[in-house]
Amino acid sequence: MRRRKNERGIAVTEFALLFPLLVAAIMALVDVSRMVYGQQQLSDLARETANLVSRGTDANSAIDAVIKTSEAFDLNSSGLVIISEVERKDVLDATPWVKSQTTNGSVLYGSRVGLMNSKANIPGITALPVGVSVTTVELVQSFTPAFPSGKLGLDFYPSEIYQAAYF
Repeated sequence: MRRRKNERGIAVTEFALLFPLLVAAIMALVDVSRMVYGQQQLSDLARETANLVSRGTDANSAIDAVIKTSEAFDLNSSGLVIISEVERKDVLDATPWVKSQTTNGSVLYGSRVGLMNSKANIPGITALPVGVSVTTVELVQSFTPAFPSGKLGLDFYPSEIYQAAYF
């Protein structure tokens, strides 16, 4: 098919207009993939840490273990580990209550489960039977996109990735 004289540069112009959008989409895809991968890794670490604590490992040893095994993260300098033990408030009150809490890390982030000696917020649990305790592990990791999408007005990434596990 023969092109007319005025259509010769159209393909180059279209490519020049669409190429920056294609590059921005690829950069956003890379950052979203990094964020999803980080959430999955934190989910696995939180579950394994909660499993350790629920089987009798003390909280400080479990924190040391999670920090040593978290190859993809530096939980000491850009993360936070919160381990909470939740039990009944007392014999007559079945309200879940944070009885102990151990934290380690440098990110300023409050526990979503609750503060020490306060009502616990655990999804799906409003009362605990006598003798039942729940171990919660919360992991928070700072997230910085690899590409400066904020300069393009695409600042939609969270500043932290949060995951929790309940045993």
